[in-house]
Amino acid sequence: MKNFIFSFLILFPCLAISQVTKWKEQIIDYSPKLLSEVNGFAKVELMQFADEYKVNAAARKTKNKNETLILVNDGASYYQKTNEQNETIEISRKANGIEQSIVLKDAVQSYPINSQGFILTNNFSHGSGSRIDFYSPDLRQLNIYKPFPVGYKGFNFGTLNNLVCLYTREDFTSKSFKLALLDQSGNVKQEKEFLSEEHTAFNIKITKKNILVFMHVYNSEINNYSSRILSFDFSLNEIWRKNINGRIQFDPLTKADSRQIVFSVGNNIFCLNELNGSNVWTASLPSNHGTSDNAIEILKSKFVNSDKYIVSVLGYYSKSNGQFQENLLYILNASNGTITYQNKIGSSLSELKILPTSSGFILLKDSQLLGIKPLKNN
Repeated sequence: MKNFIFSFLILFPCLAISQVTKWKEQIIDYSPKLLSEVNGFAKVELMQFADEYKVNAAARKTKNKNETLILVNDGASYYQKTNEQNETIEISRKANGIEQSIVLKDAVQSYPINSQGFILTNNFSHGSGSRIDFYSPDLRQLNIYKPFPVGYKGFNFGTLNNLVCLYTREDFTSKSFKLALLDQSGNVKQEKEFLSEEHTAFNIKITKKNILVFMHVYNSEINNYSSRILSFDFSLNEIWRKNINGRIQFDPLTKADSRQIVFSVGNNIFCLNELNGSNVWTASLPSNHGTSDNAIEILKSKFVNSDKYIVSVLGYYSKSNGQFQENLLYILNASNGTITYQNKIGSSLSELKILPTSSGFILLKDSQLLGIKPLKNN
């Protein structure tokens, strides 16, 4: 490993100026202690991992294979079962050995709004929907939101604490879209409609300062899609917009208490100032030339250690065998984009997942948990 890092600094001399963080890697076991070190959706993914790879036998005996865990909080676990044949879903809440459930007709998906257990559902099936329903933590229906009288054919949303921002479009050919800001109970606070070119909105983020809409916009000059980021205040007035060459990947990063927007296009990671959209830094991840030419590069990133680092996994997916030939791990300083650590993680059957913990992060690699922490003397 020392020779690898030394060679890396020769190739990238600018990194020799800054301190290179040392990280400890080790195989770890699933345990209650490990579960306590993650929160939010990371806890859900870790429990799904435990069930999939049969390390949580007690839970597996009672779990219906058609049942999906969607939320875990201190008091309860929430599951969804989907019946595709009659297009209904069942949402269940399990707490203190007691289970309650509701069956919703003409509904296809439920989504947690926050860790308290507020949930929204939609009936977006066959490329269209008509309504969005809001439910309380004890599964009582609170409100129904209908963005358009005749239904909608585009849907996305973002949440933060007790707020929900919904994006909808009336039909695929419409050059307008609607944003609605609601509270966790489904009460509308603001609602506005906007004109736009042909586009697809793929991510909505809410921070303490603004609402960010990420979209791919059709560019007729190149007969392809470029990208755009729109920033709105909480009255849904546009603050700024940023056009990006190329397609932003589907997992842009923001944090409620951070003024950074981090996203990737190809192997390049960009950081913008959330308040005005200006460029803060750009990092280019070295490509791995040892993989076959037909491999697809897939980049996933997460903030870890209270936004101090950005962890990125660049996977090389082979279309011929449906597996990842190689996975490269990069750790970047979030303040300036400097690559402080990199390592080869090897091949995998499926895409690696990054789960932030209280002290570092976990990589889910097939049936293996790889725990990674910064050394204390750094």
